[in-house]
Amino acid sequence: MTDQIKEQIRKNPYYFIKEFYEKVYMHMGREVFSTLALVIPSLILPPIPHEHAREIKPSINFLLITPPGNAKSSLSETFEKLAYNSMPFEAITDAKFYDIIKKKDFVSICVGDVFKIFSDKILSKTMENVLGDEQKLSRMTMRTDSNEKKIRAVAFLAGTPNTLTTIISEGMIFRTAVCLIFHTPEEHEKVGEFVNDGAFKEKVGSKEEEEIMQFYFDLLQIQLEKGEIPRINGYIVSQAQKDKILRAWKPLVKPITRRTKFSFFRELHQAYRYMCAHAFLNIFNKEERGMVKGDKLVIEDVDVDVAVALMTRELETKFEILSSNKVVSEEKLKTSKDLAEFVERCKRNKTVLKDDAVNIMGSLVK
Repeated sequence: MTDQIKEQIRKNPYYFIKEFYEKVYMHMGREVFSTLALVIPSLILPPIPHEHAREIKPSINFLLITPPGNAKSSLSETFEKLAYNSMPFEAITDAKFYDIIKKKDFVSICVGDVFKIFSDKILSKTMENVLGDEQKLSRMTMRTDSNEKKIRAVAFLAGTPNTLTTIISEGMIFRTAVCLIFHTPEEHEKVGEFVNDGAFKEKVGSKEEEEIMQFYFDLLQIQLEKGEIPRINGYIVSQAQKDKILRAWKPLVKPITRRTKFSFFRELHQAYRYMCAHAFLNIFNKEERGMVKGDKLVIEDVDVDVAVALMTRELETKFEILSSNKVVSEEKLKTSKDLAEFVERCKRNKTVLKDDAVNIMGSLVK
C-alpha cells in the first residue's frame, strides 16, 4: 500500500497533494496547497539567473487571510511538518528572531497568526529583509560593526482579515503570494457537515501524509547531493515559454498599475518561481522521461500553465485588496454603517461589487 501511495505521489505530486489536503481541509486545502505545495521545495532550488540584473531568488512566501476558525493554526502545523528546517512561532521579539535565524543557512518560517508580528515595526522590518528580494539579515549597533548574512527563507504566514491594513501599509502584500478565503454561506454549511460527520471517528490518511512528508524529504536529498537523481543547479526554458508568461502578465498589470500606481515586476518573477518549483516537484517523472539534462531541469508547458494560473490569481487577489483599500480611502468609509450605505448606493447605481471586495472593505473599516 505504501509503495502504491509513493508511486501515485511521484507520478503526479501537485495533484495528489492538493486533493489529499482538500479531504483534510474542506473548501480550503485545494486552494491553499495549489501554492503551498510549491512553497516548500522553492526553498532549496537554485536561483534564477538574469542577463542584465541580479539573480532572482527562487523562494516563495505565502500569506493566508481568512476569518477566525478557518483552520489557520492547523494549516500552520501541517506546513511545519512538511517544510525544511521549520521555525514556527506565534510571538517573538526582534532580538530573539535575529538570534535564532542568524544560526541558520535556510529556514521555513511558520506563523499561524501574523497580527502580533506585524504590530512590531522593528520585527516586521527584519522579516521583510529576510523574506524579500534581499534575503539578508543585518545588524549595526554602537558596539559592533555592520554585520550582514545572506539567508534562504520561505514563509507560511496566516492572519485574519483585520490584519489587512497593516499588511498593505507594511508592504508585505508585495512580498507574498496572498490567498484570500471567505466562505460563502453554502460552503460554511458544507464544512460544518464535514466536521460533524468526522467527529468521534478514527483518523484516516496518516499513511498518505507520511508519504507526502517522505516525498519532500526525497527532494531535499537530491539538493543535498544524497538522492537518487543528481542535484539540480539550473533550468532549461524556451523563449516561447517565457513569452507565454509575459503575454499573460501584460494585460493583467496594465489596469492595476493605472489604478494603483504600484509596480508588479515581482509578480512576473513569481511566475518564474511557480514554474521552476512545479518542475522540480515533478522531477521523478521528468527524470523517467528524460526531462533532466545533466544538472538542469527542463521546463515543460504544464509547468508554464500552472505558473500562469497562479500568477493570474495572485495579481487578481492583490488588485482586489489594493482597489478595495483605495475605495475605502476615497469614499472616506470609517464604519460598518458607512460601508453598508456605500454598498446600497452601488446597488442603486447598478454597480456590481464582488463579494470578496465587500469582505475586504469590511475588514478595513471599524
